[in-house]
Amino acid sequence: MKNRKSKSFIHPLLGWAIFLLPVWIFAQENENTTSNSFIIGACTHIRLAKGPSLNEYLSLLKQAGIMALRDEISWSRCEKSKGQLSLPENAGDFVIAAHNMGISPLLILDYANQFYDDGDYPRSPEAIEGFVRYSELIVESFKGKCKFYQVWNEWDGGCGMPPKSKGKGDPESYINLLKAVYPRIKAIDPSAVVISNSVCTGDNYLRKLLELDMLKYCDIVAIHTYNYGNAGANRLPEKWYERMLGVDKMLREFSGGKEVPLFITEMGWPTHIEGSGSTQTDSADFLARLFILAKTLPFLKGIWWYDFRDDGWDFKYNENNFGMVRPDLTPKKSYYVLKDLAPLIKDTTFSERIDAGDPNIWILKFKSPEKKDIIAVWSAYTDNDWAITLKADTEIKSEFSMLCPGEGDIKRLFMQKKGNDIDKKSFSFIVRTRPYLLNGDLSGINSASVKKIDFPETMRPKNRVVVVPEKIGRATPLSEKTSQIYNFGDDKYYRVISENRKGKDDLDASFSIKWEPSFIHVFVTVRDDIFSQTFSGEDTWKGDGIQLAFQPFRDGLANPDEHSDFDIALTENGPIVYGRLASRMSDITNEVEINIDKENKETSYHIKFPIEIIGLSSPLKSDTILGFSLLVNDNDGKGRKGYLHWGDGIGHGKDPSLYNWITLEK
Repeated sequence: MKNRKSKSFIHPLLGWAIFLLPVWIFAQENENTTSNSFIIGACTHIRLAKGPSLNEYLSLLKQAGIMALRDEISWSRCEKSKGQLSLPENAGDFVIAAHNMGISPLLILDYANQFYDDGDYPRSPEAIEGFVRYSELIVESFKGKCKFYQVWNEWDGGCGMPPKSKGKGDPESYINLLKAVYPRIKAIDPSAVVISNSVCTGDNYLRKLLELDMLKYCDIVAIHTYNYGNAGANRLPEKWYERMLGVDKMLREFSGGKEVPLFITEMGWPTHIEGSGSTQTDSADFLARLFILAKTLPFLKGIWWYDFRDDGWDFKYNENNFGMVRPDLTPKKSYYVLKDLAPLIKDTTFSERIDAGDPNIWILKFKSPEKKDIIAVWSAYTDNDWAITLKADTEIKSEFSMLCPGEGDIKRLFMQKKGNDIDKKSFSFIVRTRPYLLNGDLSGINSASVKKIDFPETMRPKNRVVVVPEKIGRATPLSEKTSQIYNFGDDKYYRVISENRKGKDDLDASFSIKWEPSFIHVFVTVRDDIFSQTFSGEDTWKGDGIQLAFQPFRDGLANPDEHSDFDIALTENGPIVYGRLASRMSDITNEVEINIDKENKETSYHIKFPIEIIGLSSPLKSDTILGFSLLVNDNDGKGRKGYLHWGDGIGHGKDPSLYNWITLEK
């Protein structure tokens, strides 16, 4: 969730034009911002915050350097009898209190109402008009107190919707709604900033909205960019940064090459105790890197961290562990990191990246409003120490501060000893995954070098854990007869998403695995009464097809960052394999051998994986153990119904600790 400044422009609107005020009306409202402000925000569920007072809650936001909150007063709460709209008692107290405290509210206009379209998405003219009138109520109620209004939250993913509607929010219906809402909001408050739905299912869906001229009916584009469930480097802030560059390029395709302001209205790394969860330390490290990287992207106007407060005490549930503070407002490590980081970065201007000769070592240079230099340095490697030597072309004589957010700062002099001499043009220090921020007169620094210092924390005994799986299967040598076929069509293997399976005649599956030194062969047979696959690329899993995952073991142990997921399907354009690997996510159809045969209601898959694609470098041998899970998706043309699964950790969150195992037979 992110905000920054944007420029004024003339906005086309249904045949007439109005001048939009700059998005940085926010800066005019709050005395602690400047013309270069980047909005540091947090999502809040204030209505659910039982116990602490509203002022105490908002005070903690303010102390952390959070400039904006994101929350909602939903349609269903405002229209409890059809046609009768009113603001619930005390519902808007947080909006007024936040505004008075200098925290800018962003209100989501969201979710369905039981009186319209049977509680589904508002698609009919009557339902759209009902939603528009609700939106007018909210804007009229908070005119002068709230400037940011977001039209829906995760329309594409189905957040807040009943199970029958999950994943069925089509782009065309959303654009119809947005077209109707936009001018009615502007008619009440011309200075209001209208934000598009927060796309959560990927950039392909965003492109579809852009193709339907969404930019004509909003002031800011919004997306959600969670990657905490991905493997390896794909879950890091640096991979998020790469994606943002691609999003900017896409937006410019539809704006004549002009910058399109972007908000990230949800992003975070939850700290639940599961494979996709992060430690408090990792989550705090990622927060720091995320916000620093965001400041290098001029089109990105702000981030709302999801969320401010843990929603509950269930340590296994991700939604209970996204916060910067616990349910009782006890701060977590990420809170203290942001508290230290926010004053330094919110008004800075990005200058350059200093090349250290290693793409995983980040050295970013910024200028503060006081014309001081701020240099952020960190390693994107997951382990070991990295000795950084910064070099200047002239002596740096003045003292500077060296801050590790959440840990404190010290004063240093830019120098290091070389033999019996003192070199005042270089300075060395160790970094790991949390950035150091150097602050002072450091303008002469123009180069750097890096050296790896072995200190592998992952080798500590407490970090080496074996999780015994539910099932252990066997893989037969390729030259031998298959020793075991695994049937997993019983009800205990089926997980419902939107609709129950009607027995094995509806969906059934089996598989076997063979191996040779350089390849793993997976054979899957699926019997499905109705075949439906209209998706491709990163969305392939939404239609009929299979998903499988591997995890290599090293020295008898699994690294939770090393696992690879694959989506495999017979699409309208032929067979496809989409890989979510430790280092990248892409179509890898040309990197594997795949054969899919479909006859009547039976589809047979044979995929030959090179061992390198699953993260192995040495030839396979008997008695090798691999983590392995497999699921079969079912979509009968009305959305994803559910799936069969052998092993877990793919479809219900990415968690390799829940994979089953496969052993390689002699």
